[in-house]
Amino acid sequence: MNILFVYLIGIVFTYFCKRCFGFSNNLSLLGGILAITCVGITRTLPFPMLEAVEYFFFLLLILILKIKNNYLYFLSSICCVLSKELLI
Repeated sequence: MNILFVYLIGIVFTYFCKRCFGFSNNLSLLGGILAITCVGITRTLPFPMLEAVEYFFFLLLILILKIKNNYLYFLSSICCVLSKELLI
């Protein structure tokens, strides 16, 4: 489960860099790779924890905020809070 969400983090962050900031394809790919290799994700990758899911929903929340879709923002914020509450 963690590996799936780590790949999704890379894809969403690459799309976010390309669409919202207008980076080139190479810089967007580099940003996706850096998002995958951040310390918070790589430290907890072998363990069954929800930090990768939380990072994914946080990035999705920021992307939806930039797109300005209220329904998806509401749904993603609920999922973000629920994933945090499950960890507690």
